[in-house]
Amino acid sequence: KLSEGFEEQNGTICLLNKSLYGLKQAPINWNKTLVDFLKEQGLNQLITDRSVFKNDDNSLILAIHVDDGLAIGDSSDIILKFLQQLQKKFEITYEEEPKVYLGIELRNEEENLFLSQPTYIDKVLREFKMDTAKSVRTPSTPGSIEDLTPNKTYPFRESVGSLLYLSNRTRPDITFSVNQASRKVENPTEGDILKVKRIFRYLQGTKDVAIKYSKGQDHLKLDAYCDSDFANDETTRRSTGGYIILYCGGAISWSTKRQTNIATNTAEAELISASECVKEVLFLKYFFNELTQENLRVNLHIDNQSTIKMIENGCNGKRSKHI
Repeated sequence: KLSEGFEEQNGTICLLNKSLYGLKQAPINWNKTLVDFLKEQGLNQLITDRSVFKNDDNSLILAIHVDDGLAIGDSSDIILKFLQQLQKKFEITYEEEPKVYLGIELRNEEENLFLSQPTYIDKVLREFKMDTAKSVRTPSTPGSIEDLTPNKTYPFRESVGSLLYLSNRTRPDITFSVNQASRKVENPTEGDILKVKRIFRYLQGTKDVAIKYSKGQDHLKLDAYCDSDFANDETTRRSTGGYIILYCGGAISWSTKRQTNIATNTAEAELISASECVKEVLFLKYFFNELTQENLRVNLHIDNQSTIKMIENGCNGKRSKHI
């Protein structure tokens, strides 16, 4: 279709020499162009994560998110040499020792790395007029009496979306509360809105909370923790499970969600949660091995003895073979 400013004659169309911004083909064409260039520079695309590249001797690793990138290397010279080649091909700007990447603030202190998003939290609190609210110590409270009056005027979907972005990046401590709120985006009530506002109030007092990674920790070990409630959803009676995986003392992966299967007892709910955790652990082990050629040890922490016995012995009993 002809762009504005051209006179259309007899159904004339344009033949493009390259993709224009906004076309549906543009993202894949950009990705192909970038990947081809990186391969010319001796960087190999990982199989486990197609947005991560490294050279043969692991002296340079590059992570790409659309058109933003983060490069780490054995020395500044290696990184700068690569960036100079990149600058010849594309119009770029770069920063040595970046303080922010994709809205996540990076802070190096002695032997520790901190990841946080205080600026984003300030922006979200102002947007939803919660920047002057009084802070609370927890993001949610159990067993509260809810107001079931429907409310269609409050921007509930937008507020949950903003919180989801935060909980998926640097704030595992609000993940459960945000997951509970996200189930009500279609028909929120006054009680649901109060729950979201409580999360905002919690963030008001914890803006500077950060994930901390320590260089002195064992860099060849993952600590995984998983847990589940039992049939806590009063509508579906499905259980909610979750896990968190730590590396060098800091969280690198976490999740909480309602289980797809209906568990018939607590041990079964815990086993399903452990299964989801191990899937993520396996991915991280494969990713780390491809990136560094080293194998991670894993400690899986479960607080249910029946579940531990089922994992050790297999689900062969009369009451557990259906799992």
